[in-house]
Amino acid sequence: MDHVISLAAGGEHAPLNIQLLCKTCNLKKSAKHPVDFMQQMGKLL
Repeated sequence: MDHVISLAAGGEHAPLNIQLLCKTCNLKKSAKHPVDFMQQMGKLL
Protein backbone atom coordinates (compact mmCIF):
# COMPACT_ATOMS: atom_id res chain seq x y z
CA MET A 1 0.00 0.00 0.00
CA ASP A 2 1.08 3.53 -0.76
CA HIS A 3 -0.22 7.00 0.03
CA VAL A 4 -1.20 8.80 -3.20
CA ILE A 5 -0.08 12.08 -1.62
CA SER A 6 2.62 11.22 0.88
CA LEU A 7 2.15 12.03 4.53
CA ALA A 8 5.35 14.09 4.31
CA ALA A 9 3.71 16.21 1.58
CA GLY A 10 0.57 16.79 3.64
CA GLY A 11 -1.47 13.78 2.50
CA GLU A 12 -3.90 12.17 4.89
CA HIS A 13 -3.92 8.64 6.22
CA ALA A 14 -7.40 8.06 4.75
CA PRO A 15 -8.92 5.47 2.40
CA LEU A 16 -9.12 7.93 -0.53
CA ASN A 17 -5.39 8.57 -0.23
CA ILE A 18 -4.34 4.90 -0.39
CA GLN A 19 -3.37 2.95 -3.52
CA LEU A 20 -1.88 -0.44 -4.22
CA LEU A 21 1.53 -0.44 -5.85
CA CYS A 22 3.98 -3.22 -6.49
CA LYS A 23 7.12 -3.10 -4.35
CA THR A 24 9.26 -1.79 -7.24
CA CYS A 25 6.90 1.09 -8.07
CA ASN A 26 6.42 1.95 -4.40
CA LEU A 27 10.19 2.25 -3.95
CA LYS A 28 10.51 4.35 -7.13
CA LYS A 29 7.63 6.65 -6.16
CA SER A 30 8.88 7.33 -2.64
CA ALA A 31 7.39 10.69 -1.55
CA LYS A 32 6.96 12.08 -5.08
CA HIS A 33 3.73 13.73 -6.15
CA PRO A 34 1.71 11.24 -8.27
CA VAL A 35 1.88 13.44 -11.40
CA ASP A 36 5.66 13.79 -11.11
CA PHE A 37 5.99 10.04 -10.63
CA MET A 38 3.85 9.22 -13.68
CA GLN A 39 5.83 11.70 -15.80
CA GLN A 40 9.06 10.07 -14.63
CA MET A 41 7.63 6.68 -15.65
CA GLY A 42 6.78 8.06 -19.12
CA LYS A 43 3.01 7.73 -18.62
CA LEU A 44 2.22 11.49 -18.78
CA LEU A 45 3.64 14.29 -20.89
